[in-house]
Amino acid sequence: MTTEKCIQLVATFIFAMALLATPSTAQAQENFSGQRAESGGEPFIKMDKTRFAVGENVFFWVGVRSTQKDGKVPEQFQGTCRLVITRPDGTEKINRSSWPFDGPLNSGWMGGSGIQEPAVLGRYTLVYEFAGQKSAPETFTVEEVPFLKKVHALFVFDTETAGDTAVTLTVRNGSDQTVRFPHRDGTNGNVWVHYSGIDSPRGIQTSFPPAKLLDADETQAPSFSFQKFTWELSKKVATITLKPGETYRQRLSLDDAVTWARTQSALPPGRYDVKFGTSLQFLIGELGGEFADLSPIRLNIESSARCAISTPASTTDTHDYLGQ
Repeated sequence: MTTEKCIQLVATFIFAMALLATPSTAQAQENFSGQRAESGGEPFIKMDKTRFAVGENVFFWVGVRSTQKDGKVPEQFQGTCRLVITRPDGTEKINRSSWPFDGPLNSGWMGGSGIQEPAVLGRYTLVYEFAGQKSAPETFTVEEVPFLKKVHALFVFDTETAGDTAVTLTVRNGSDQTVRFPHRDGTNGNVWVHYSGIDSPRGIQTSFPPAKLLDADETQAPSFSFQKFTWELSKKVATITLKPGETYRQRLSLDDAVTWARTQSALPPGRYDVKFGTSLQFLIGELGGEFADLSPIRLNIESSARCAISTPASTTDTHDYLGQ
C-alpha cells in the first residue's frame, strides 16, 4: 500500500469517527428538548428597553417559564439559575440567583434584575441559565446622556428645625428637557429607610409608612400598581412634571418613619446613620421625541444623615439632626 493511500485511509477513518462522536442537529435538538422537559422549565430575559444612560440603574426581567401542563418546576432544579453578563471589554461576570420565596412555590416566575455594578459605556450581552439551558442572548448599550447630569435628585435633611426632622425629596431639573416621574405614593413609589446604629450594631431597614406618602400626595390621582412608567400611564397616575429650571419637593417626616419602624422591629434610642432611598422612573422630553427609547430612565436616589433617636414618648418621638 502506498503512503498516499495510507494517508487517505487514516483521514477517512478520523472523519468517520468525528461524525460518530458529534451529535447531529436533530440529536442536539432532541437532547435540549429532553433536558427542558425534565427540568420543567426554560429560562428567558425580557428587556423593557435596550438603551441606558451612564449613571442609570440598568433594569431588566429574568425568569423561568414553565413547560409543563400543570405549571410545576421540579424543586431539584431550582438552585441552578444564574445570569451571565458579558461586559463591553469582553470580560464576564456571573450572578447566581435563588428561586423566589414569594408567589406560588415550584412554579414559573419572572422578576426584576440588574448587573449589580455601575454600568460603563459600551455594549453588554446577557444570557440567563437554568438547568443547563441558556436563554436567547439579549444586548443593550450604555451611552453618555449629558443633560441627565443636570437633573439632581436627593433627600435633604432639615438642619434648622428642633425636634422632628423633615426629610425632603428634592428634584431639580437643570436640563433643557421636560422630565416626568410618578409621585411617591407607597404603591409604585416606595421610600425605604435604613437605620445603622452608631452606639450599637443595631441595623434595620423598613419602608416609609405608605399612608403618610399618600398624605403628601396633593394631586389625589388614582393609585394602582405598575412595573414600568410609560407615557400612557403618566396621564392616569399622579405624575410630577418639571419643566427646565423647575424644582419639586415632597416633605417627609423622620418622626413618622421611626414610629412606623418601631411597629415592625425594636429600634432602641441612640445615634444612627439614617438613610432614605427611593427609585425614580423618568420620562424625558416629549412623547415621540429623540429620547423616547431611552425612557423611562431609572435612578436610585439615596441620602443619609446622622441622627439621635430618642426613647418613644406616648404620642410622638423627638429626633435631633447631628449632621450629614
